[in-house]
Amino acid sequence: MKTKIIFLVILMLAFFGCQKDSSVIELQNEKVLKNFPERPTLNVGEKTDLLKLKSATIVSDMNTLTAEDLVNALVAPGPSAPIVSNVVYSGAAGAAGTFDADDVFGLGSGIVLSSGNIQYIQGPNVSDAAGANNGLPGDADLDGLIPGYSTHDATILEFDFECDYLQYISFQYVFASDEYNEYVGSSFNDVFGFFVNGVNIALIPETTIPVAVNNLNCGNPYGSADNYCALFNNNDLNDGGGSLDTEADGFTVVLTATTPVNPGLNHIKLAIADAGDWILDSHVLIKGESFVCAPPVLPVLFDVIPDPLNRENKGVTPMVIFGAADFDVNLINVETLLIEGIAPVRWQFTDVNYDGFMDLTLKFNTPELMTITTIADAEVGDEVVVTITGELSDGTPIVGEDVVRIVK
Repeated sequence: MKTKIIFLVILMLAFFGCQKDSSVIELQNEKVLKNFPERPTLNVGEKTDLLKLKSATIVSDMNTLTAEDLVNALVAPGPSAPIVSNVVYSGAAGAAGTFDADDVFGLGSGIVLSSGNIQYIQGPNVSDAAGANNGLPGDADLDGLIPGYSTHDATILEFDFECDYLQYISFQYVFASDEYNEYVGSSFNDVFGFFVNGVNIALIPETTIPVAVNNLNCGNPYGSADNYCALFNNNDLNDGGGSLDTEADGFTVVLTATTPVNPGLNHIKLAIADAGDWILDSHVLIKGESFVCAPPVLPVLFDVIPDPLNRENKGVTPMVIFGAADFDVNLINVETLLIEGIAPVRWQFTDVNYDGFMDLTLKFNTPELMTITTIADAEVGDEVVVTITGELSDGTPIVGEDVVRIVK
């Protein structure tokens, strides 16, 4: 009898202990769910009713465009243009197209791929939850960029290309999402990738980290973390945003994708997808005519020394390209340096500002410089931009700008 009583007591303790543990688990789950707002419910083919937007951004989608139209808008004309073939698009008709966004994203015009509907890159921002459920599958390559998450509603543009001269490609882009900022750190980690010969080149600068909602942000709550926050533009209505003319709650600064490629045929796959569900949309916008067979342009620190500039001066006008810890001016191919077609008449490598880094001083014929249209047509007191271009010894293009005031 005593044994039976002990056994019953043990069973009761176990029962109530399990009940307690279960309650704790439920409370913990409730706490986790409360960290993120409730998601809107959208059936396949539905989208949030926000398309009465008045925006300066103009979009056209795949209802009127072809995959070839997208590639033609993406590829730069001229000798640096790649030779393109085998263009394939996969995704919903409203999930890709072209855009003309003025200066909202810093890209001007170009093409856009979306995990939902490209109309949601238009503004103003009127909702914290904009999206379309296309009911499409995800993409295995994108799944590989965010281990532990599953993707949905993938949109893909891919094609083969060849570079005749420089075996290098580059282009500029912006990633935007309505998952910002309230779903940062959640399972809704929308992602995209630019896969060149199978390798993703859509990376946070100077890292091997893919650009994704959970990888590039300012934390949740907004401002609580610095996950490359300097590369992020906040537009979330609940975090002091909303002034930028797009429905997206946040987007990156203009980033550059670049990589060496193989001689002959190469393949690129541009892809984006929702992660965790099919609901809120993310977008990747790529600058028009920016896809070139060339490395990205390297900005250099450039100074026109006589400022203000007197157009009546004779002789030469001195200028300087400054060196730095991360830039060796000795790598410049001086023979390629031009200011609107005008080459320097003399140059010298010297440490102009005594900072321990070699600089490149240049002297240009002053009367020749005064024939440049922007300088010749300027009124006294006007400020004009002087731009120098050139290349490094490895062919990397460089550019430097300085603003000078005209006094005579």
